[in-house]
Amino acid sequence: MSSISSTEIEDYGPPDLATFYISANNIADTQVLYRLYYATNYDHMDSTTAGESGYSTDGPLGYAWTSAADGMAEIGRGVNSSSIHMPLQTGETVAGFSLENFGLYGYQRYGTESLTAVAEDLLSLSDGGVTIASNRVTGGALWNWTWNGTQFINHHDYGREIQTGFSSSYSGQTSAPTEAGCAAGDPTYYQGSPLVSLSNSGDVQTSEAVPLEGVNPDGWGGGQLNPVIWPASRIGKSININWNGLGPVAKYTATIYTDAATSNVTGAPDVYLNGFLTRFYAVDVANAHNSPTEVTSSLTYAGSPVVVDYAYTGAIAANSDGSLAFGVYAPTASGAGKLGCVEIYDFLTEGGTSGCSNSCVALVPITSTGLASGSNSYVSWLMSGTLTQVENYMWDIYDGGLNDGNGGGGGGGGGGE
Repeated sequence: MSSISSTEIEDYGPPDLATFYISANNIADTQVLYRLYYATNYDHMDSTTAGESGYSTDGPLGYAWTSAADGMAEIGRGVNSSSIHMPLQTGETVAGFSLENFGLYGYQRYGTESLTAVAEDLLSLSDGGVTIASNRVTGGALWNWTWNGTQFINHHDYGREIQTGFSSSYSGQTSAPTEAGCAAGDPTYYQGSPLVSLSNSGDVQTSEAVPLEGVNPDGWGGGQLNPVIWPASRIGKSININWNGLGPVAKYTATIYTDAATSNVTGAPDVYLNGFLTRFYAVDVANAHNSPTEVTSSLTYAGSPVVVDYAYTGAIAANSDGSLAFGVYAPTASGAGKLGCVEIYDFLTEGGTSGCSNSCVALVPITSTGLASGSNSYVSWLMSGTLTQVENYMWDIYDGGLNDGNGGGGGGGGGGE
């Protein structure tokens, strides 16, 4: 049966989690959707009509949209020959049940995602010695970056990955729309943001999601079992691998659309990496190929970040001998699409040693200002290699004049997904 009550869901055993995200309020272009009950055969069914077919009305489930927007799917119910009902998603089949659609729409949770924080349905792209993969389950967030047989990205929960989120404040509450989804509460119940699009064209992978509230669903009337969606926002990316023929280097453009300006700065994107990277470096990319400055000793677990703030900023995380490294290069000089700094965070010891799944580091390019109402985009470069190779890639980008987020190069055409 459908439910919007976390207590009820927990009382009835392991849930299927959310099937659709709809409005809790009677906003424009929506219609109420009810849950009904028939005591004779203990049947619950969803309906657009209170009291349909002699059923009693338990109450409203929420308000579904009367026309479809990008990322939405039609809502319906399943029914069998004994007039027993069950919720069904678009494309879902259950033996003996047929689908009756309502002509109403909501943002559909990904497929039949299992009750696990590591559910995957990946779209991969390879060139220049690197393979990336984005996860349809988590709003298309970048899930894997594999170079030389090593996968760098940490995805212990839906707040990790390489993804973008932003924060704002409304009515005294802090909101945190997040590309990958809701990471609040019990990891068993993490829920991914609805995916609008994910495709490859040549060496470019693009995605867009309707973000869920990442950390504070309770503050907005939801919870870990009924997360909060921000339908007027979009978060996405365009990632161009083998950028300008440099191999394991990608130009990453983070995109945020919001219907209201916010003064809060944000990570664009947050880059969460696995815990085998234990040494950290700041790079003044524009300054005559100076050696990177190691800042490892300035970091403590879950403490304040090291803020790297040059005109053209690089930050690198490497393993102990420098044979594996991952870097973020962010042009931070003033100008459209540029960032303010890169922050380095140490989360290496939570839950055990640096080898455990919850152990990670974060390199976070920070926007220089808040978001404007409408479309916002921010450009950085991601790269992997040895420590020396990553340093050199940053200098190659800068020396080639590809340092302002607008330089040329990149992949050619190709087929979509």
